[in-house]
Amino acid sequence: MEIDKHALQQMIEANDIKTTEDLQALLRDMTKEMIDTIYEGELTAHLGYERHAQGGEKGGNYRNGHGKKSVKSHLGEIELSPPRDRLGAFDPQIVRKRQTDISGLEMKVISMYGKGMTTRDIRDHIYDIYGYDLSAESISAITDKGLWRRLKSGRTAP
Repeated sequence: MEIDKHALQQMIEANDIKTTEDLQALLRDMTKEMIDTIYEGELTAHLGYERHAQGGEKGGNYRNGHGKKSVKSHLGEIELSPPRDRLGAFDPQIVRKRQTDISGLEMKVISMYGKGMTTRDIRDHIYDIYGYDLSAESISAITDKGLWRRLKSGRTAP
């Protein structure tokens, strides 16, 4: 898929990108937002219900806030917010527990952003990174978050 140069130009102007440091900061922010969105999608798939869903806590496990995690990347330090579940059974796959270096991952994440990828393409990318095959429900939960639409419209803020 070809990148929409007009949307890219709008994003550059909206974020006042003038130097490579500005660009790296934007890419760090995009990577953080993408990973945090995938975290939420993984937790939704793990728990089996959407956030704020009525009657979703039937299994005795439910969302329990977010942690803080700092990881190293080619773009610099990124502060992530992995979600937690009450029973501590959630094991994220995009950035695993105790993983502190995601060098290389951010380029895959950004390529997912820019290509408008299908769920199959995203699943294949995640498999390339971790050797982990995400479920269709997990991919759908991730893509339903609207992150793709925000990027295509040139907006990066939530």
